[in-house]
Amino acid sequence: MSVMRFIGRMIAGVIIAVLLGNYIDEYLHTTPIVMMVLLLYVIIGSLYKLIKDAGDDHE
Repeated sequence: MSVMRFIGRMIAGVIIAVLLGNYIDEYLHTTPIVMMVLLLYVIIGSLYKLIKDAGDDHE
């Protein structure tokens, strides 16, 4: 996996998580809990995908 693909996936995920999380938080009248959970999910998921793809390159 190229670095640009990883960066693009990370940026797109963060933007979607912030927009969707902010919308849900406003709808539910909560503090940005949902947005923080979605951001954490995107970061962990992107890092997991990076590690998985890096392992596949060495086989």
